[in-house]
Order: sequence, then structure tokens, then C-alpha cells
Amino acid sequence: MQVSLNWLNEYVDLQGLKPEDIGAAFTAIGLEVEGIDKQSAFTGDVLVGKVLTASRHPNADTLQLCSVDVGKEVPLNIVCGAPNARAGLHVVVATVGATLPGDFKIKKSKIRGELSEGMLCSEKELNLSESHDGIIELKGEPVLGSDAAAALGIGDTVLSLNVTPNRADCLGMIGLARDLAAKLKRTLKEPQTGDLRRDAKLHTENHLKINVSDAQGCLRFVGLYIDGVATVPAPAWMQKRLTAAGLRPINLLVDATNYAMLEYSQPIHAYDARNVGGGVLEVRDAREGETLVTLDGQTRLLQVGDLLICDDKGPIGLAGIMGGASSEIRPDTSAILIEVAAFAGSRIRRTSKRLGLRSEASYRFERGVDVDNLATVAWRVAQLIADGLSSGSGATGSTASPRVAADLVDVYPAEVSKKVIAVRVSHTKQVLGLSSLTRSDVIDALTSLEFELLDGTDDRLVFEVPFFRGDIEREIDLVEEIGRLRGFDKIPYQLPVMNIKPTPEDPFISFQESARTAMAALGLRETVSFPFVSLRDIEALRLTPEHAYFPKLTLANPLSDQHRHMQTSLVPGLLRAVYDNRRRSEFGTRLFECGRGYFNFGADKSSLEPAFKGLARPGRHYSPRAKAEAERPSERQWLAAVLDQPYQEKTWQTPSVNTSFYHGKATLLGLLRDFGLADMAQWAVINPEHYPFLHPGAAASVTLNGKLAGFVGELHPASAAALDLLTAEGAPVIIEVDLEILFDAQSKAQRSAVSVKRFPAITRDIAFLLPKHKTHADVLAAVKGFKRKQNLTGCELFDVYTGDKLPAGMKSMAYRFAFQSPDRTLTDQEVEPELEALTSSLNQSLEASQR
Repeated sequence: MQVSLNWLNEYVDLQGLKPEDIGAAFTAIGLEVEGIDKQSAFTGDVLVGKVLTASRHPNADTLQLCSVDVGKEVPLNIVCGAPNARAGLHVVVATVGATLPGDFKIKKSKIRGELSEGMLCSEKELNLSESHDGIIELKGEPVLGSDAAAALGIGDTVLSLNVTPNRADCLGMIGLARDLAAKLKRTLKEPQTGDLRRDAKLHTENHLKINVSDAQGCLRFVGLYIDGVATVPAPAWMQKRLTAAGLRPINLLVDATNYAMLEYSQPIHAYDARNVGGGVLEVRDAREGETLVTLDGQTRLLQVGDLLICDDKGPIGLAGIMGGASSEIRPDTSAILIEVAAFAGSRIRRTSKRLGLRSEASYRFERGVDVDNLATVAWRVAQLIADGLSSGSGATGSTASPRVAADLVDVYPAEVSKKVIAVRVSHTKQVLGLSSLTRSDVIDALTSLEFELLDGTDDRLVFEVPFFRGDIEREIDLVEEIGRLRGFDKIPYQLPVMNIKPTPEDPFISFQESARTAMAALGLRETVSFPFVSLRDIEALRLTPEHAYFPKLTLANPLSDQHRHMQTSLVPGLLRAVYDNRRRSEFGTRLFECGRGYFNFGADKSSLEPAFKGLARPGRHYSPRAKAEAERPSERQWLAAVLDQPYQEKTWQTPSVNTSFYHGKATLLGLLRDFGLADMAQWAVINPEHYPFLHPGAAASVTLNGKLAGFVGELHPASAAALDLLTAEGAPVIIEVDLEILFDAQSKAQRSAVSVKRFPAITRDIAFLLPKHKTHADVLAAVKGFKRKQNLTGCELFDVYTGDKLPAGMKSMAYRFAFQSPDRTLTDQEVEPELEALTSSLNQSLEASQR
């Protein structure tokens, strides 16, 4: 926000303060100053001077030779034609090198043979007025050689403030002045409208009727009628202040509303009274298909939820955002209706965002306005218009005689109560670390910000919060206000006494990171997508509203329709990524993602299929209280992957290999094997009703310790076709597992062994002679039961042989055993004893002898 210090000075006395001091004070109270711009109407030295002598020019009857002291060692000789130039007069002197408005540069010259080293300025030459009858006569005893702009009060300094979204009141000059006055312990000076002349015979209610049909969208609506106005330029001082604040002056009637808005942070709109049909202003919800031409000339298509201002013919304004072109102020406007209202910020934000239409009004309504101050603002607008017209408005010479109605029309459907909050002095001292803080300090700080003390004890004080501080909601907010005014720099630099023992990290976090590393090691790339899903994707996956995976949680204010529902599975996001990759001619991608699925089954979960009961379990990160809430939505920690077609592209050396179910199962087995879970996994054919998006003949579910852990399979051809992912090679293969079930399935010993494989494994190949009735499963069971296992991590069958060269009833099975340590590289001396013990164990349990 752009803040003119000349303007701000009207509400709080800034005398004796430098712009840098004011900026530091604003920053100290949480209103960061991003820049200080010192502005001037001219460049170079335009100084305060004093005429020492004034004598007649020897070669001209109308000119005078003046000797002028500008605070330098030698007075300046200046030729002047002003009739009021005389000795002892304090004047404005433009010295050589200065540039005045209109790019008028001052040069040393000779006038009628006499040297002139500058110019004594009139008001016209400084663009202060049209008067050029004589030079400016400065009052008092200004300092010679000082800046003339400061003496004239025409120089200004503009601060650029970064106002945080919670401080809606500081989008107005009075709100800023209130905070600054409280910080500097100075008096706040608010505009007074008591001297406004009101016509006792003119009543607003005879010219305006207000109907609020949507009380949720409009908390209060105030209207005022003013007759006898004219569309003339605003006074120069008003135009300069609006320009300094970043607004373009238009005319007095519009500028007065903008000026009051910048004072009070309260948007105002003025209607041409003759173009408000029936003298009616109605606030209502838009009807589907209605249109409105706004002030910018654009036709806006409206929908239900948009808040409108209507007359008896239809919409004439988009409430809180922009007025309609049909009722705008015109050059011949002679009577106006002033609207000052409090609209619901959420409604304004939603419409503004949908239409892509932002305005100064919507910016303020979105953050909140002071519902208690609307009448004051309306009278202030009337005062600005009346004063502007009575002053003649500069060069226009308007003779309009405004008549302001004696009363307002004020519709307040449901009066809003002020918040009441208690603050403890002891708690404030503890939070701020200010042991010297007293009860009176607390009261003084909050009352200076216009919080009203209602009641209190020695320690507990009860305050009523003013409406313009909508950001104050609880005790800690009041503590922050006290800290702002006392100064956060006053808080002592003292480290608190604390236990430096670190909080142990949840082992599940490390488990997730290990799962990510394992998937990356298997050749997949991690992706991250939004946790939202569209109904189009859900329908493509053939999920019905009754299915457990159908999303039940929706966003109240989504970014788009594609982001309306919270995801239950990571699969749709991964399939969208595959689709996007294919559009860029990237085929065969292998992606994975870790994220959450969000479910809401309500309090009654009896209708859930037994296979999906686990989806209703609360997450491991839930607090005991959250777990006890039956209706709380549940979250599952998923790891999902997708393998696109083809698995291997055709080259001159190798044929093309299509991605199949077995590639997906191998990937999932690789993940389970890294966590020591491959042997306990139980595989089963899927129920097509449970997974309608999977190919019923090429999919399987996996169970760990009796709990459904996930699935792997080819995408159903119908789903693939609906998502435009079906090719001649087939459909992508998808995987999804519940990480919490994998985590719970590990024993403590396994968890300590599961990590990134930082050190290489040592392998040994051994062929065994076994009876023909012994199977690979028997060998695996014997290896699993090996009691002296220390570093053994893998057992893989790579050859089976039967033939005449072997003893009768025997067969040969060759195995590759892997030995690996998580903290070092093993040596042969460490591996051989364990291998010999394993061979001996298999010999005893399986009658297996080494070939």
C-alpha cells in the first residue's frame, strides 16, 4: 500500500519525525516498509530566500533588481517583474540549474543588460494555482536556504507498506494512523462530519428503498441520497493524494468515494440516481445465466453464488467487486445514491476469483470491513463532495449547490455482536518475557488501539474487540498486540531452559524413505502429484458411488473441477502422468509415488466389504482422541507404481518386450524382498468386484499376516481405453500397497536389517543332491529355519538336473546363496563358516549332500 506522509499527517501529528523514523515505527509494529519515495514537484535547488534590497531596473520601468539571501556567502542578483517584490520579504527562489513544472529550466542570463542568477517564483510557476499576480510571500521566519517545498507543504514522501492479509483495517489511512499513534503515544485525529449541512426537507427514504434478500451475503447496507451535484474535477489536493496512493483521479463524485475508501478501508459505490430503476437497490443471489455489463465494458456471465446489486429492472452492479455500466456517474449526473455496505468476504473472493476480476473494493471486502462504521463513511463521502463543490473545484468554477439528505437508509438484517476476550497479565508477561509489565501497561496498550475494557481483576482483564479488528480471535492475539506496541526488540535475549535430548523420529518415516530408495533401485522414478482426483478419472476406473474407493471427501472451494475430490488412491495421478508423458512421445515410463488416500465411511462401517475393513482404520499418526472419533475420516499411507508399455523397446539387437503382470509382480516382490517380506507374502486372484479397474485374468492381491496389503495387475482394457492409455501392446501395469501394513509386518530384527544396501553382497553357488520328492519349497523352508543365520540374505534356485549320471531316485538342485552385512563388506573368513553350517543343516533336514 502507498502511504502519503502529508496525508497521514492529517490523522496523527508527525512533526519532528523523519520519514526513516516513521518507517522504522511501522516496521516495528508489523507493517513492513518496503520503500521510501521522496517526491517533489521540481528538481534542483528551489530554496527559501529573503529579499535584502529591491531597486528599480535602470533599463525597464516594470522590472526590479533584487538582492536575495539564500543562506550562502554571497547574495544572488535576480531580476524580478512582480509588483510585490520588496525588501524584507521571504520568497521562493529557483536557483540556476533547477527545473520547474513544465520542464522549465532556470539558467543564468542577462535581462535588459542586468545579470539574473535565478527566479523568484509565483504560485503558477510552481503549479500550485493559476495565480501569477505576484511572487509567493512566505509567512513567519523560515530558515534561509532550506527546501522551499517543505516550507510550502507541497513536497511529499510516500511509503510502500506490505500490509499482511489479516490486517484489513490497515488498508486505510485511519487504520494505519491508529496503530502509529498508539506506537508513538500520540493522539489520533479522525475526520469530523458534524459541520456537514444536511437538508432537513430531503430524506433518503423518499428516493431509495433497500432490500437485502441474501442476508448471508450482505451483513449491512447503508444508502444516502445527495442532490444538486455536478461532475467536476476534484480539488487539486485530493487528486494529488489519490495519485500518491496509486489511484487515477476521475471526477469529484468518484474521487470522493475512492478518497473515503482509502481513509477507512471501506469500499463505496456511487450510482446515478436517475438510472436506478424504481429507486430500488436489492442485494440478492445471481440467477443462472444472468449477465451484467460492468464498468470496464465487459459482459460478465453470472451464476448462482454471485452476489448482485439490482434495481427493479435487473442487475446494476457486481456486489463488492465492480459497478454496472448502466448506472455509472455521467457528465450530466445531478443526483447520486451512495452505497456503503458490508458484504461477506468469502462470497466476494469466490466470484472475483472465478471471473478473474480484482478491484480495490474486492481486495478489501475479501479481508473484511468494519460493519459498525458504515454510516460514518457515508457522511464522510457527502462531506467531501459538498466541500469539493463549494470550493469551486479549481478551474471549473462550478456553481452547483449540493443538498445532502438529512438521514440514511440503514438495513441491518441480523446485528453482529462484538467479540469479548479476556487476557491475563501473568500469561502476557510469561509469553513476552517482560517481567516488568504491569496491569496498567496492558490496559494502556489495548485501549490505545480502541479495545474497550469491560471488566477485570488484578490479573484477568476482559476487553471488547472493535469490529475493524476481525483478526483478533483469542487471548494470544491480545498478547501479540501488547508485544507489538511494547516492542518485540524489548524482549530479553535469554535462551529458555530446556531438555536438549532430541525427540526420537517415528521409525515409519525412515521406513518410507527406505521404500522410496528401494523403488528407485528397482528402476522407477518418483513423482509427486496433487492429492485430488476428478470424477472423470473415477468413472474411467469403473468405480461406482457404493465402492470403497469412490471419493467421499470434497473440497468446499476447489482450484478447479479437476481438483474437487480428495483422492482415495494414487493410481489416477500416476495414470495422468503416463498420459502426459505419452503426449510428449515418452513411452515405457516407470513411475512410483508415496502419498495418502483419504476415506470417509462415517460412523457405521458395517456395510464395508471384509476385504476393505482395513481402509477404515485410523492412521498411525492419529492421536488417541482422533482414533476414538468414529466419524473422523481415515487416511492410508500408499505406495503406488505404474509400468507403461512397452517394458523394453525394440532395437536392432533386441526384440520389443511388452509389459505384463509378471513384470509388475517382480517389481512388487523386489520391494517386499528388500524388507524381508517376500517369503511371508500370500498371493491370490483378485475379486473383480473389488478391483473393477484391474484385468481379472492378469491381477493379484497380496496379503501379509492375514491383512490385505495391496494389489498388482494390468489395467482393465475398458479403463485403459477410457483414459486413452490402451495400445496394441496392451495396458499399463499398476501396483499399490499399504505401507503401514508392510511396516507392521516386519519384526524388530528385520527393521534394523532393512536399509539401503550400501555394501556389496558375497554369493556362493552350491549344487545339492536331493531325493526327487523334495521340492524347492522344502529347501526354502529349511533355509528359513536355519538357526545359525547371521549374514545370509538370499537364496535363489538357478538350475535343476535329473539324468542317468545321478544316483537312482535323486536330482540335482543348484542354489545361489547371498551374504551381506548392513555395516561392512564381508570377508571370506566370515562367510565360509556360515555357509558350512548351512550346508550341514540342509544335509540333516533334507538329506541333501553337496555335489
